[in-house]
Amino acid sequence: MAAFADFIKAKPEFRLVLAGKKGWKYQPIFDKIKELNLEDKVIYLGYVNHDEKIYLLKKAFAFVFPSYYEGFGLPILEAMNLGLPIITSNVSSIPEIVIDNALLIKTDDYKSITQAMLKLADDDNLRSELARKGKGIARNFTWESCAQKTLNLYKSLK
Repeated sequence: MAAFADFIKAKPEFRLVLAGKKGWKYQPIFDKIKELNLEDKVIYLGYVNHDEKIYLLKKAFAFVFPSYYEGFGLPILEAMNLGLPIITSNVSSIPEIVIDNALLIKTDDYKSITQAMLKLADDDNLRSELARKGKGIARNFTWESCAQKTLNLYKSLK
């Protein structure tokens, strides 16, 4: 939240949209929103169905995903497939998935997150390039391809 609080000092026209059920240890997030006086800048939607999620992603300026651990990166691929530029963590499998087509940040360093958001907001060419390249990457990760590779692996084990 600190990264967004700093970001909107320079870009007050932006809003942060949070979607999804309140999960484990959610309260500190809402406490921080209140502490930083962001109630009018953060929109919490709660649970959204699949169609609503896709609509929100299509309308988003960027997908900011500061993850501490990510098994594979499906949320990132989904956002890339919809043409969103990505800001995400330089941890786990994420750099391997996005290659060099996202702005990678340090999850624990809110200033790096703020800088990445400002960079995207100030550079339309970068934003367009990341969106275009991301769609290309996402095309390589289909469920059909996953199924075929899994089947090929099983066949190779005979």
